[in-house]
Amino acid sequence: MSISSSSETGAQHISLSAKERADDSVELAIRAFGEGFCARGAAFFSVAELKIFVSALRDFPLIGEPFISGGYLDDAGDNIVNENFYISVSQLKTSGLLVMNVRAFTPHPEYWKKGLGFGGRCSYFLYYEDLKKFTDEFERLVGEESSYFKFSNFTNL
Repeated sequence: MSISSSSETGAQHISLSAKERADDSVELAIRAFGEGFCARGAAFFSVAELKIFVSALRDFPLIGEPFISGGYLDDAGDNIVNENFYISVSQLKTSGLLVMNVRAFTPHPEYWKKGLGFGGRCSYFLYYEDLKKFTDEFERLVGEESSYFKFSNFTNL
């Protein structure tokens, strides 16, 4: 877990940015802010993967637990061995309360194959109207209409 400056802590929020775009893929970077810390991570995704995630987030009610996950793949390129980026959303209560789980990991430049680095996990509570706002901004990021957004429409329980 990496500690952030006091100006970045306080209210829980996440920020996402599209760092690099090429050949129908995009590198997404995430910073997840919790109480007193910031977890950071990044991974490459195909635009098709991101559009599927956006579509799943638009379901009402949510079907299952939509998620997106990326990181370093095994030698065959089939399985993630070091997860650097993860977002999922699931229904917590039938009243419309949802939980967004975020995991972010920054691998050590030399020892990443051993799974060493810095990271963390945050859980955020939100409602469907807030999920719609998040999804709209995420879709703009995927569609190259923006390269960064900060999201803080989370509910304190």
